[in-house]
Amino acid sequence: MTLRTRLLWGVFGVAVVLALVGIFVAVTQRDHFYDQLDRQLEAIEDVIGQVADRPPVERPNDSDSIVGNAYIGVVSPDGNLFPIATPVDDPELVPAVPDGQELDSPTTLGTVSGDADHVRASTVVANGQLVLIALPTTDADESLRSLVIAEATAGAVILFSLALFVWSMIRHGLRPIRTMTEAADAITAGAVDRRVEQPTGRTEAARLGRALNLMIDRAQEAEAQRARFTADVSHELRTPLTTLQGYAALYQQGALEEPGTLDDAMQRIGDEAGRMKRIVEQLLTLSDLDEHRPPAVDAIVMSEFLNDIAADIRAAQPDRVVTVVTDGGVIAYADRDQLFQALAALAANALRYTPVDTPLELHASAIDSGVRIAVRDHGPGIPASEVERVFERLYRADEGRDRSTGGSGLGLAIVAAIAGAHSGRHGVDLTPGGGATFWIELPNGVDR
Repeated sequence: MTLRTRLLWGVFGVAVVLALVGIFVAVTQRDHFYDQLDRQLEAIEDVIGQVADRPPVERPNDSDSIVGNAYIGVVSPDGNLFPIATPVDDPELVPAVPDGQELDSPTTLGTVSGDADHVRASTVVANGQLVLIALPTTDADESLRSLVIAEATAGAVILFSLALFVWSMIRHGLRPIRTMTEAADAITAGAVDRRVEQPTGRTEAARLGRALNLMIDRAQEAEAQRARFTADVSHELRTPLTTLQGYAALYQQGALEEPGTLDDAMQRIGDEAGRMKRIVEQLLTLSDLDEHRPPAVDAIVMSEFLNDIAADIRAAQPDRVVTVVTDGGVIAYADRDQLFQALAALAANALRYTPVDTPLELHASAIDSGVRIAVRDHGPGIPASEVERVFERLYRADEGRDRSTGGSGLGLAIVAAIAGAHSGRHGVDLTPGGGATFWIELPNGVDR
């Protein structure tokens, strides 16, 4: 059942409840009015003996001082009614009495003549005669009619207001949602350019429309990025595979029989296979990070940690000058293996794209939000126009940074993913005097 149908059923339910309440109030008020008339009848019965001996009159009109606005008449055995007293306000009143029937309790009767349509009547035996006592229900009926009209008016106003509210909700709330649902179904069916028509204002439907359009845009952007990433990965893997196939074809053709050629071919095959392995491992690392698993956070003393990385760098390039700049008390809260992988990737990036005689600096400093860790080089640097894209997957900043240097274009993307997994930040700044400073910031352990 749709929300619109439920709202309509709700309005119907409210109407039924209002009708039942109105009926209950009207019946209760009618009983109250009639109870008052019945008490008046009982009071008149107590003094009926004073007027029962009076002779019947054709048009009695001065009996209000004795019995008030009541009709009193003697019922003959044949059912005829002989009035003793009639209401001053309605002297022509004649109740419709069943032939010779005694009324054991107050009963509502019709009228034969007079202004009143109904009377509340009872009978009593006085001096051997059956006497009918009746009180017009005109005032009670009029009050009850006014009550019913007031209830009907109030109910109509309530139902109209509720219907107006539901109509407004359907028009400004449900109809846009239905339009959004149709747009979402169309997008699911393949209409990728479809967008939701956003309602105006600051309603929930308007916010939902904006959020849905934003989600669609981001989904399309993610799909385009995935397509580009897949194409780039295919291109990255196609190059070493082509090399492997080429050497295999040369071997089958007998072109590797000269001394040394086979050994050289096997070395190149091993290099290409190793590069393929590194690409696959980095892709698996990125895939794991994309699953947003919470890292295993440890307290890491950065002076010791950076000295270990500096030792590895010196082992790889003994001629490289590597400096560690940090305070002894700086502690980072991070996954040890992931942080090592990130800093190793930053160091490898600096070693790959700077001359061996260029010094390298590893920095760690405490900041208000946590710890800032940086790898600073003094090489050729990065064009300012490319700074925003160097952390994209499989992106290279310039022609000098291509496959021949051994880079896969995934190292910095892994750095960005590791920083994001720790709810941190990453970036690159231009080093004063030339070079690049790549950095990551990790939050404090208390804030995590």
